[in-house]
Amino acid sequence: MESTARKTAAEADASSLMFKTAILSSTLLLTGVGLGSVFLPSLKASYPGISDVMLKSFVSLPNAAQLLALVLVGMLTAKFGKKKLLLFGSLLFVISGIAPLFVTSFGVILLARLFLGFSVGLVQPIGTSLLADYYQERNKLMGFQSAFSGLANTLMTFIVGLFIQTSWRMGFSVYLIGLIIFFLTWIYLPKDQKQAAPAASQQPRAKTKLSLNVIWWMLAMFLFNMAYSSGILEFSLTVVETHSGSATDAANVTAAVAVISLVAGLIFGKYMQLTKKYAGILAIALMGAGNFIMGLGNGMGVFIAGDSLVALAFGLFMPYVMAAVNRNSTKENSAGLTGLALSAGSVANFVSTYFYAAFGKIFGNSSSQFGFIFGGICCILLIIEMSFMLRKKLLD
Repeated sequence: MESTARKTAAEADASSLMFKTAILSSTLLLTGVGLGSVFLPSLKASYPGISDVMLKSFVSLPNAAQLLALVLVGMLTAKFGKKKLLLFGSLLFVISGIAPLFVTSFGVILLARLFLGFSVGLVQPIGTSLLADYYQERNKLMGFQSAFSGLANTLMTFIVGLFIQTSWRMGFSVYLIGLIIFFLTWIYLPKDQKQAAPAASQQPRAKTKLSLNVIWWMLAMFLFNMAYSSGILEFSLTVVETHSGSATDAANVTAAVAVISLVAGLIFGKYMQLTKKYAGILAIALMGAGNFIMGLGNGMGVFIAGDSLVALAFGLFMPYVMAAVNRNSTKENSAGLTGLALSAGSVANFVSTYFYAAFGKIFGNSSSQFGFIFGGICCILLIIEMSFMLRKKLLD
């Protein structure tokens, strides 16, 4: 009787609007690392003595700490619970995010960015795994999660764009948004409950096939993030370098284009119904087209068109991967499996700066715009991999 009451209460909570909002709100923090690209032109002007590779480390370096968090998140959730880690992660996000408001040393700023990356690495897989824990209609809710991410990217980028017109440091106050997630989690998410041991008659879930799938999805996430990072790292710098607009113009375009990711998330359920097993390949094709357009074209109109395709691809591909990874997960392993898949993306985000630099050096082209060509090539490789997965019936 007591277990039935608990189950009914859990179902009631899961169906409430504020419960869903509390889970989805964690997505608002995911744009925190990538948002750093908006600051790159201002940082370059304020710290003229640092190299371009060091400058771009402002965006890529946090991914090293994010990777560490993603690897550890399965163990940490088992020990402390998902709610406590969400609370800790959101507070760490705020403290490390606003640090550049108060410090001037670029080295200290980079250190703060490492802690920011760690906080995002904690929050990202937990938010996604909670959707898998509580809901069966995962395609729809994974799409909503992607939409929330697009909304956060739009709002936060727009706010930063307003601030950097007068004071680029004040732009970091946008990271106070983490307080909203902290209080929503604190008030509306229930305490973690220890899972009862399975009955002897119950058969344990097979993990071999799932583990193999996760490995393939990790490779897919690596290539996807190598391609997507070109848009994150190079867009603002490319706009300024090609004299197509100012840093504020680039921030405004980034904010406007992020709306496309929001819309893509909202229509993701329908997109999956229409494209089925070809959903991932189509999304990557859009990403590749956007990268090549920005890499080969010129002018703000061309950059907006290419960046729009990249934003659309991101809004469609990320929930697709998260739904696939969590399709056969349990409450016990969902955060860990999600963390493994996302960790491959963090590796790509971290090393992308150095890959782009090496790629440009090989071909004698050090312009920011050339990074988009590298992103397009990664998309071609990813389409080849996804086609292989399709033939092996790993896409469903």
